[in-house]
Amino acid sequence: MTTPGNVTYPIGPGPTGRGAVEFWPELLTPIPGLLHPQVTHWVQGEDDDEPARFMLGARVQVVNYGQTATVWNGAWNTDGSEKTGSWADPLPDYESVCVNASSQCSLAVWDVEQARQRATQALRITLQPTVEASVATVLLTQAGTLPTPASDILTAAGQIEQQVAQSGAPAFCHLSPVWLPGLALGNMIVREPGSPVLKSPSGNLTWVFGGGYGTLTSGLGAALVATSQPYGFRTRVETFETVDEFTNTHYVVAEINVLVCWEAGPTTIGVAQVAS
Repeated sequence: MTTPGNVTYPIGPGPTGRGAVEFWPELLTPIPGLLHPQVTHWVQGEDDDEPARFMLGARVQVVNYGQTATVWNGAWNTDGSEKTGSWADPLPDYESVCVNASSQCSLAVWDVEQARQRATQALRITLQPTVEASVATVLLTQAGTLPTPASDILTAAGQIEQQVAQSGAPAFCHLSPVWLPGLALGNMIVREPGSPVLKSPSGNLTWVFGGGYGTLTSGLGAALVATSQPYGFRTRVETFETVDEFTNTHYVVAEINVLVCWEAGPTTIGVAQVAS
């Protein structure tokens, strides 16, 4: 196998007609500030040996956001009104997604391990944006009809901050990276030294600038959607291989099953929209 960063040669005529060298770049590390680092608790992780039952879906029971506290209006020495209330139902079941990446190589030219490495590395790098694109669809479905757009990103951020404060617990705001410069210019982003986590100045809100959350015209678009703490389930990365004997080609597919969920969605935590 060719080690990343090494040069092997020759591989045949290059663009100039001369023999070209072959260079294998170093393996890159995924961006640390996307959705997955905010999933601080993986209910089922890559190292678990339990069956991946979450592939049939997951239902998050309501524990922290089931009811809004009220003030009892009766006198202390009378029966007054009943101290009862209804409890919120869980959000609709979450579904897992199967994410895969593939590679192939000629058995006459490459080491098979190179194809395996390329497939697993492609999955490693693009996994988060791919999962985030799926999460964006769920977020917008839960949000329903978006509110009247705010005049600018800072006003929308203020609306989210207010709604989160009313919910009574820290929250996570999912939004397109296109809004990051505006929030930074407005001093609405605080980053602790050595941490990829971006928070609002209040500390109540964690910004999740998902690469898969789209642009102004795709994904979450101009929407800022807040949820409670994200949780996750995932399997180990598995590889599947086959050989086409007619073309002497080795094919490799790397895949993983992932499910991201949360207890309370935007209708409970908060949602805003920026005029575009």
